[in-house]
Amino acid sequence: MRLNHRNGWLFTLIVTFGVSTATVAHVGNHPSVHDTVAGVAERMKREMPHDQLKNLNVDGVLAFLTEDERHVLGTEHLSFNVNVPVVVSVIHHKGFGNDPYWLTRGEFTETNWNVVIAEQNYGVWQKGFDAGWIGLGVNSLRGGGEHYLVVLTPKEAGASVEVTNLYPGVHRIGKAAVGEKAWADRNNTMEELPQPLVGGTLIQ
Repeated sequence: MRLNHRNGWLFTLIVTFGVSTATVAHVGNHPSVHDTVAGVAERMKREMPHDQLKNLNVDGVLAFLTEDERHVLGTEHLSFNVNVPVVVSVIHHKGFGNDPYWLTRGEFTETNWNVVIAEQNYGVWQKGFDAGWIGLGVNSLRGGGEHYLVVLTPKEAGASVEVTNLYPGVHRIGKAAVGEKAWADRNNTMEELPQPLVGGTLIQ
């Protein structure tokens, strides 16, 4: 799903003071991503001079976040359950560099693989997970760009991966393949895909 205008927004919303705390939404027993962003923005407006806010960059936002805020923004944007242990491959636009933090500065490992979508190059980052709940973070702290894709492959060869409780519900499940749509709501297709990902479970 292409959600860049809604999910690369943390930095943009904070700088432009565009967050309202009037709407409160919760996922489980913890603050939602929306509520967390709203809280960060309000705290920044209280504690930072206007000039500092105008010149704020991604590293400045990251340094300002509390441990709990980093956790929510790094795990609660896209979530689902799997029935078997899997390797999660996050296909991430190379133009983002080291943003988002949870992917490039966390426990994911960068591969040397390249994915091409609409003549744009995407890198692949991987991490293994046990069966059960998996949560991934926001697309970006700086705004703009294409949303990442996710491909799931079983750790045990021949195992069948089943995805349940996919959140948000706008996402769709497909099979990773050259020619497959990258996002459920667009016609852009994957033009090049590393062979180990072909046939994997694609979250669009």
